[in-house]
Amino acid sequence: MSGVNQGKVGSVRIGFIGCGRHSTASLYPNLAKIPQLELVATCDLVPELAKRNARLFGALRHYTDYGKMFEEEDLDAAFVVGPPAMHVDVGKACLEAGLHLFVEKPPAGTPEAAMELVEAARRKGRVTQVGHMMRHAPTIRKAMEIVRSDDFGNPMFLESKYFTPGPGIKEGESPRGWGYMIDQATHPIDLAHHFLGKISRLSAFCCIGSNQMPVYSVAVEFESGATGFLNLNGAAPHWTSRLEVVGDKLSQVTVTDLGRLTHERQVDGGYLFPVGRPSQTWEVPLRDNSERRAGYLEEMAHFAESILNDKTPYPSIEDGRRALVVCRAILESVRSKSIVQVDYG
Repeated sequence: MSGVNQGKVGSVRIGFIGCGRHSTASLYPNLAKIPQLELVATCDLVPELAKRNARLFGALRHYTDYGKMFEEEDLDAAFVVGPPAMHVDVGKACLEAGLHLFVEKPPAGTPEAAMELVEAARRKGRVTQVGHMMRHAPTIRKAMEIVRSDDFGNPMFLESKYFTPGPGIKEGESPRGWGYMIDQATHPIDLAHHFLGKISRLSAFCCIGSNQMPVYSVAVEFESGATGFLNLNGAAPHWTSRLEVVGDKLSQVTVTDLGRLTHERQVDGGYLFPVGRPSQTWEVPLRDNSERRAGYLEEMAHFAESILNDKTPYPSIEDGRRALVVCRAILESVRSKSIVQVDYG
């Protein structure tokens, strides 16, 4: 492996492991817009996919064996995108090879497996990031600026609406509903952590329809003392989301479908009456499809900039592990019909 910047000036030379549908649609197309990332080689167990993505996105070589790619290529970092178990096994191999690591969410199939990756990253001292792209959506970044401002006050309430069509409950799945949790619920859970910090306890209810699509209603309390509600709906006809955060200076920020932000605050005489209430709305300009996939471009650029500037990126693999811990606590609350203390370990 080389030191950074051995290729193009100010660039990170990457090997991309995983050429499936998600990586090809959501991640690879952004490489052309991030000059700090230089795609050196692609890798996939299916040679046709590795060759296709090398040709489509500008890599000179492709592989079916990532170990061979590490030996033959001069790399600084790797992207690993595939099933959760692959993230752990291949991710650890990347770290052992001395590479910085970007791994798609979830970083693992269980919190325990995710901890293996966390510990490997700590030992090797490499820059690591997990792909919870919603943190990097322009509206979310702008919302965080507002929430952290003095005028907003201390965040005291968060409500998240996250609707998707599945995935449904699979026969024999253990624990029941885990597939939905790690595939979808981790997104709004990670955002809740991002804005208000760790969750101390929660109480969850679940309804599963005849089509085996789950719906979870989760009341949460944060370690800060703030409260919130997570509406995790896997029975909706299409994806939609809404995030609301309220501060103790009578200020509220709302992000809808990652594309529209509204900031409202009270002024004198505004109590209970909408007349004269100041409100600001901001929408993301959408020039092409990569920007409609909110956050993917920005998270990849953030990873490159973190390596080049020797900074800790976010969200970390530990953040990904914490989301899995909350997922498990939700299912335990549903099973036990009780309030569950969240133990991050």
